Amino acid sequence: MRKSLMLLVFLGTATLHAADPYVGTWKFNAAKSVSTTKAPPPQEVTILIEEQGEGLYVALTGTAANGTKMVNKFSGQIGGTMKLVESQYESITTKSIAPNIRELTYVVGGKEVSWQHAILSGDGKTLCLVTRGVNQQGAFAETVQVYDKQ
Repeated sequence: MRKSLMLLVFLGTATLHAADPYVGTWKFNAAKSVSTTKAPPPQEVTILIEEQGEGLYVALTGTAANGTKMVNKFSGQIGGTMKLVESQYESITTKSIAPNIRELTYVVGGKEVSWQHAILSGDGKTLCLVTRGVNQQGAFAETVQVYDKQ
């Protein structure tokens, strides 16, 4: 009886600490993605999200349309400023809007330059990144990038 109770308590605790639903490897799906600019989409992008302590480690790597390398790596807890590992941004802050929606804010030169909603589908197989802000050419852009879980 005591062993059963201990196991039940352990399983209940394990359920409370279930993996973050965003954890996994995500591949860019150009066919499902759209942009308000005429710029071509990236050649390829992979996002790796891993649990790290009580937070997450995020590594975005890929190749831009012009062939240049894309890298943005950061870690931390959702609901605060992330620790930058390798990034073109000065800071990235995050917050949870809903169980399946997170907001990221990107800062360069002391100014917020873009905002992103990361929306996870109900089945957990599709990640949609809706981004609004200033692109590398200094013009306002809005993109919807779709990623498929691998």
